[in-house]
Amino acid sequence: VTSSERLEKLKKGEVDIVIATLTGTRKRSKEIDLSMPYFQDQQMLLVKAESAVLSYRDLAGKKVSALNGSTSIENIKKVNPDAQPVGFPTMKEAFEALQKGEVDALTGDGLSLRSMKLTSEKPDALRIAGEGFTVEPFVIGLPFNDSEFRGKIDEVLAELWNNGTWTRL
Repeated sequence: VTSSERLEKLKKGEVDIVIATLTGTRKRSKEIDLSMPYFQDQQMLLVKAESAVLSYRDLAGKKVSALNGSTSIENIKKVNPDAQPVGFPTMKEAFEALQKGEVDALTGDGLSLRSMKLTSEKPDALRIAGEGFTVEPFVIGLPFNDSEFRGKIDEVLAELWNNGTWTRL
């Protein structure tokens, strides 16, 4: 499923659990249950190597691609209200828009952006611009008001942390 579909599918019971770089937010906690955070990342920018964009402060009047249904679009509006967010159904499409020069930057979680850069045909043609500018606690999405299921998921996550497995991974 796409990121823009994942919460609806969970709420409708079409999927039982969402484990996919889902940022835990208060808004989301009113619609679905959230596990304890299992990873923390930051929102960042990916640009072409020759770009003049050095950070989110340089995005005024610039088109910034992001994933529809993600926190990235809302966050970019907050950190630079003069940026022009452009939503895409998939990160692949958002990345292709950057590569084609249709947008000036791509925003998302740092892990995903670094992965796209490293696995692209020309990794040296891209760079991360500046430091992260948000805190992105990744959680597991679960059906709303299923505290028993959430409790079991949190137990597993805590055990992975406590027994050292998480650190090894």
